[in-house]
Amino acid sequence: MKTIIKFFCCSILFAGCLFLGHSQEGNVFTYNVKSDYFNNISGTPSMDADGFLWYPTDKGIVKDYGESQVFISIPINPNNPHNGVWSSEIDQKGFYWFISTEGVHKVNTKDFTYEKFDLKSELTGKKVYPQIFFGDDHDIWVSTGKNYVIYFPDGDMEAVAFIQKPTRKSTLIKESEVPRKFIRSDNKIYLIDKDKIHYVDDCSFQLQKIRYQNEQDGLDLGFKPVRKGVYRYENYIVPYQYIPAIGQFAIGLHEQMKSPRLHGKKLLDTVVIWENTIPKINLCKFETTDKDSLVLKIKKSHARKARSQTGLFDRSRKTMYTANWNSITKFSFQSLAHKNIFKDLDSDISVRTMAETDSTLLVFTYYNVHRYHKYSDTRDTLAKNILPAWDIISDKDSMLFVRNRHWIDVRNKKNFKGRTYEKPGLMFSSITHDSGSNYWIGSDKGLFVFDRVSGQIDLWNPSLQPVALRNSAIFDIHFSYSRNQMYLGTNKGLFIFNPTEKAFTQITKESDPDVIPDNYVSKIHEDEYGTLWMATQGGIVKLTTDKKCKLINLSNGLRSNEILSILETKKHMWFGTGYGISRIAKNNGNIFNVTVSDIEQNNAFNPNSAFKSNDSILYFGSSKSAFEININKLDKDIEKPELVFVKLTEFVGNEKIEQLNTTLFTGGLELPYDRNSFSMEFAVKNTFNHSKNGYMYKIDGLMSDWRDLGSQNIINAFEIPPGNYTLQVKGVSDAGVLTTNTLRYPITVTPPFYKQIWFILSQIFLGITIIYLILHQRFERKKERLEAKSKIKKLELKALTAQMSPHFIFNTINGIQNVLMLKGELAANQYISHFSRLMRSTLNISRFNYLTIPEEIGFLESYIKLQQQRFNETFTYTITQCEQCKKTELKVPGLLFQPIVENAIIHGLTHKPEEKHLMIDFRFNAGDLYVTIVDNGIGRELASQQASKTNHESFSMDVVKKRITINRQLEHPGIEMDIQDAYPGQKYPGTRVSFKIKFNKA
Repeated sequence: MKTIIKFFCCSILFAGCLFLGHSQEGNVFTYNVKSDYFNNISGTPSMDADGFLWYPTDKGIVKDYGESQVFISIPINPNNPHNGVWSSEIDQKGFYWFISTEGVHKVNTKDFTYEKFDLKSELTGKKVYPQIFFGDDHDIWVSTGKNYVIYFPDGDMEAVAFIQKPTRKSTLIKESEVPRKFIRSDNKIYLIDKDKIHYVDDCSFQLQKIRYQNEQDGLDLGFKPVRKGVYRYENYIVPYQYIPAIGQFAIGLHEQMKSPRLHGKKLLDTVVIWENTIPKINLCKFETTDKDSLVLKIKKSHARKARSQTGLFDRSRKTMYTANWNSITKFSFQSLAHKNIFKDLDSDISVRTMAETDSTLLVFTYYNVHRYHKYSDTRDTLAKNILPAWDIISDKDSMLFVRNRHWIDVRNKKNFKGRTYEKPGLMFSSITHDSGSNYWIGSDKGLFVFDRVSGQIDLWNPSLQPVALRNSAIFDIHFSYSRNQMYLGTNKGLFIFNPTEKAFTQITKESDPDVIPDNYVSKIHEDEYGTLWMATQGGIVKLTTDKKCKLINLSNGLRSNEILSILETKKHMWFGTGYGISRIAKNNGNIFNVTVSDIEQNNAFNPNSAFKSNDSILYFGSSKSAFEININKLDKDIEKPELVFVKLTEFVGNEKIEQLNTTLFTGGLELPYDRNSFSMEFAVKNTFNHSKNGYMYKIDGLMSDWRDLGSQNIINAFEIPPGNYTLQVKGVSDAGVLTTNTLRYPITVTPPFYKQIWFILSQIFLGITIIYLILHQRFERKKERLEAKSKIKKLELKALTAQMSPHFIFNTINGIQNVLMLKGELAANQYISHFSRLMRSTLNISRFNYLTIPEEIGFLESYIKLQQQRFNETFTYTITQCEQCKKTELKVPGLLFQPIVENAIIHGLTHKPEEKHLMIDFRFNAGDLYVTIVDNGIGRELASQQASKTNHESFSMDVVKKRITINRQLEHPGIEMDIQDAYPGQKYPGTRVSFKIKFNKA
């Protein structure tokens, strides 16, 4: 049977209905909102579109995110004894309207932009209690308690109008099929008709608290359409009145009675009432007595932690909010899917394991065995003073369990009679059976087999069990028939036995961290698809049949990494954890967390303390009690939570600067190097108990892993080094569901100016400029010195060349003398002609120092012909050159080869009796010029002897060597010279002089 709560509408009429589900059981959560900015909550809370509360205080307005509150101060007149907020509402556009002694205020609930309209001076310092009403088309009406009403068309403060209240009652009011908007002021009822108001009736009683209900709903509740009526609540006689002009019942509340706004409709007849002096909430129903009187009877009561002053009911979330001076209490009317089966015990019990027989659940606690009769919801004790069971298996009538880790008990389920077996020196931790008749026992000294008939407990195959296994505590034993393997969960990792290879494989977090995040493997379960689920203290390990491994932990949405038990239903895997129950969908891996009860304040479950009765009913045991989970009652459509930004606080010395604008995330945060600390607050939308929300964050560029904040919603970042970062934040709701969004926020911490790129680049540029100027100055100086040296070397070269010219001329003139004496005038004339051409070439050489290769060959050929004529054609010569030499424009130093040719003729060939030959070759190879001068004369040694007889010194050879050296110093093309015997070992070895001239390659 559905139980519905009906809420009245205070001052404004609008009809609606509220369905609360199958049960009125719910959670209660109270949290304090004490702040440095205000002293107490002073008015009724309102709720914005995001599900966050807004309420007035004695100093201003608060937007309450749960974990955080944002305070908006309002102007306060210190001389006004009636300071405060009198009335407040949130309109359909998302603006929060409130009235204070200073005027009418309007706040955007999204970006906190603020507008204010000053009330007339006659209201200042007076207690008039103005109220806000919403008309058609988002119009706002403010009743001042005086002779006029303030009208804001479409909520526009710029288009304000003051409308006088009529003093005469209107009788010609058109009937309307829709509910009429009305205002109550000084117990007078005014009907709103677009931009006009009509005085239509008076309220017959003077109670401050009045709730209005439309005619049909009032009749359904039992009210009579009379001018004056009363109903009874406890010891109070409370008036009500039917007002025909607006089709409403005005229902009074006694001064000690509080009620949120109630919505009524036929058969929806539950009313929520609480009293100022009693800390409880009453669920009531109107009933008509035999004497035809109306009574509001209490049907059920719920305790609350604070005595609330005002209230609000959120129909969409099925949650009531009550406000005290400095706290908010939430009361959820959601249908609960869990039940505490030991809730009436005076003391806590620690549930160790569970089994079932027929309709009875056997609950093993630390000392006793209880029977819970599910259909009758009753309990009794089956056995007392039984030390705790650690693991259990059962069949139809009997059960085997490990008791106190020292004994194996075989007991009858109904009368608990049976036998106890032990193995001295062993500590047992797990028990299971295979597809045959074998019972397997895990201990601290290896794997054992229990023979139920003989009672023998023997070590299984000692030769196959490795030393590491024999020294481990075996927490669980699982036979995987689809994989043909045995899995052992231990405190030293996972052991896998392959019967084909008859060998164990050990997997630890050190050997394979991708498979085992923690060496404590407490439970192994294989689902219907062959997927292995392993419980560790580092999360859940999922191993599929295709050997794909996945770790599921806090970062994926679990509420705890400590996994203590595993159950399987048709669609989900269920895990008892160190903080609540986690459910994972088999098909898509979606995670949903169940915090069993906010009333119980305990969600830590024990190892192996879980039992599946059927595919709809599960049991989980904790250190406090045992809980029944009805899967069918869990919400099917879980509302996805969303993470929202609350505020940013920057620290400037001892001052705090707060930023509330949510558009902050689009622009990012830029901090100077000396103000590089901040705190940032967040909240999760659509949660009931925000203290169970979870948060985690990561700053890319500063940290590599996500950091878990637990339920703390504040990120404090201090002294962040200069750089560019991205802050990422995730949230988890109180139901353990990951938020649909991850907030990403760029952060830039600017370095000091002397560390900024522009400054560094400018300094580098300045340094480079200074270095350039210094180097340039040095270069110029060096260049000047080199140019001076070059000039000196060139002068030396010219001087050497000049020295060669007289030497050459002197030798040539000697030749003319010889020709005249020996051959006559004609031969002398020819000789002089050749000599004149050589003189012109020599003058050019003296002037320019360089000749092209063809010019050099022509010069040498002219000189050799002169020498042939001089020596009566006693020697022959050949000059050869490659094709490149004929075409090239490259130049060689003048008078470089002539002295060598001269020495070859005069000192080498003239002293030889016969077959005198001179060969000169010009050839390019790999871009370098090779010049070879070869004579078949007497050779260097005999020539030296001849010279010593005549006291002749080789002047030309010394000059050639000096010229080569100077050319190198002037960085002209490199010149190498090599002198060897042309025909070594022969009587006349001759001489070979080789030149290699390197030209600069472009």
